[in-house]
Amino acid sequence: LHSLKASSILKEEKKRKALENILRESEKRFRIMFELSPVGMILIDEKGTIIEVNSSFCETLGYKKRELISGNVKIFASPLNDGDIEKNIDKILSGETLKHEVTNIKKDRTTCTISLYETMINLPDGKPGILSVAYDITQRKKVHQELILSKEKAEESDKLKSAFLTNISHEIRTP
Repeated sequence: LHSLKASSILKEEKKRKALENILRESEKRFRIMFELSPVGMILIDEKGTIIEVNSSFCETLGYKKRELISGNVKIFASPLNDGDIEKNIDKILSGETLKHEVTNIKKDRTTCTISLYETMINLPDGKPGILSVAYDITQRKKVHQELILSKEKAEESDKLKSAFLTNISHEIRTP
């Protein structure tokens, strides 16, 4: 009876160790994907404290990891977004996934436009947190604005050309 019990305990211990290895490997894969992602990723707690941040996020804003970890997201948030931070945290922690744009302030005090995808995630301590995937769209917005301006200039030029031709046509027809 004791050997049967011991055998059962050994089997359970073997299963537990196998599951721990699977979990460790899964954590390792997540860490690699998080760090190597070409888009910025940031993990915060319910108070906005930065738990983890990847290299792409740091590169976008010009900070080093050690300057951001344990700080609050307000370090790079534009005052324009300040009132939205708590509201968005509450929405996300209630289960809503947000996709929105924010203006962030880089370390050199210039601004950038960031497209954010944010969702709730359980932190390593089991408490709820937020995973934000951040993509810098500053250049895309600038090009978009330039295209709009070019289109408006072309339309204005077309109107002036039409008015000029109408005027010249009238002048030619009436002596």
